[in-house]
Amino acid sequence: MAPTGINRVLSIQSHVVHGYVGNKSAVFPLQVLGFEVDNINSVQFSNHTGYSGGFKGQVLNENQLAEVFSGLEANDLLPLYTHLLTGYVGNPAFLREIANIVKKLRSANPALVYGKFVICLFLITLQQSHLSANCIFSLRPGHGRRWRYVRAQGAAAHLPRRNC
Repeated sequence: MAPTGINRVLSIQSHVVHGYVGNKSAVFPLQVLGFEVDNINSVQFSNHTGYSGGFKGQVLNENQLAEVFSGLEANDLLPLYTHLLTGYVGNPAFLREIANIVKKLRSANPALVYGKFVICLFLITLQQSHLSANCIFSLRPGHGRRWRYVRAQGAAAHLPRRNC
């Protein structure tokens, strides 16, 4: 399918039934600005995770993300996307699948707009009155358009960095 000249965003973000985060807060403003938006919900929760009563719902894993995206690919829809928007990513395998998606979208549309930096904070937990992180890094284009992992700007130096 050839590009139509319409700005179309593929948005891969969270979704909540009650409240506004991720895709639920991004889709409408983008549509008001004239973008067509296709969204993949990385999670579907009852509400955001800050509620005292908790939350319920499902989390999309990297294999499920790849399966949904393969449907777009099979129908030759990738050239339609002019922009990619991603939100919070909860695990490194999901982020690697997003990197694969970026490569495929850029192959179908070299002019794809996607930020230079995608900052992802992973698995931050409160332990004995201080934060520790399993992984704080950013994913950004390296030389030759290959993706590489680098320590995120602003990541506290005292936080341990472990393999992702």
